[in-house]
Amino acid sequence: TESIGSSLALVRRNSTQKNPSWQKLLFNSYRLRNYDGHINTILKNIENKKCMPCKKENASKYVVTHEYGHMLENVLIKQDKKLSQKTFNEYCIQYKNEIENIARSIDMNYDINKCMTKRGIKNEREFFAECFANSQLGDPNVLGQAMTKWLERRGYNVSG
Repeated sequence: TESIGSSLALVRRNSTQKNPSWQKLLFNSYRLRNYDGHINTILKNIENKKCMPCKKENASKYVVTHEYGHMLENVLIKQDKKLSQKTFNEYCIQYKNEIENIARSIDMNYDINKCMTKRGIKNEREFFAECFANSQLGDPNVLGQAMTKWLERRGYNVSG
């Protein structure tokens, strides 16, 4: 069994294979053992902007949806790497910029500080996963709406 430290869950990808789509989703069964406590933590994290907004009834799906966002980004990067030789991080930055541009087209007063978690502001990979979770779990803000449009432009039907 693989160690994931204090994380609730994480996606592990094999970057040495240069294949971002080779990946595993790992859960911390110890940290997730108390369902009610987990839900309360997610709801508190939404209040404190450590998690993106979602419908209360979808709080139990937040962690897996966020991690699935990482997995989706890994697959998209693998597809895009066939067209260009950008680095993994360059793609993460590109996707973030594209999603933010869509957000600005939806809301001319778009302000990342008002609609993104602190973690998502600091880290482009977290930005993508947070936007994806927000787009899929109800109550999407402008970034969740922008993520849906961004994915639709890429040919995905992802209405949350």
